[in-house]
Amino acid sequence: MEKTTDELLVGALHNAGNDLEDLFRRVIRIIDSRYGEGYAEKHPELIGALVQSTTNQAVGYLQTIELKEVIDNISNAMINGMHLTLEKEE
Repeated sequence: MEKTTDELLVGALHNAGNDLEDLFRRVIRIIDSRYGEGYAEKHPELIGALVQSTTNQAVGYLQTIELKEVIDNISNAMINGMHLTLEKEE
């Protein structure tokens, strides 16, 4: 069974501290591997930009899940309404 948006958000918030620390370390490794050891430390604006970009992607993902849940609920309501209508006509 798929998790609800609320369950996903609670899980995300619960893990946010660890995830952010892991993300921060990965971002530094990525920057340093591309531009040389110590480059990230000398250019913290790159760290911030990459972390912000990744965070925005995560928020977009959660919004997509929430939108899917809303569409599924509307679709189910319409299908159930059609079944009720068909049953009444018979």
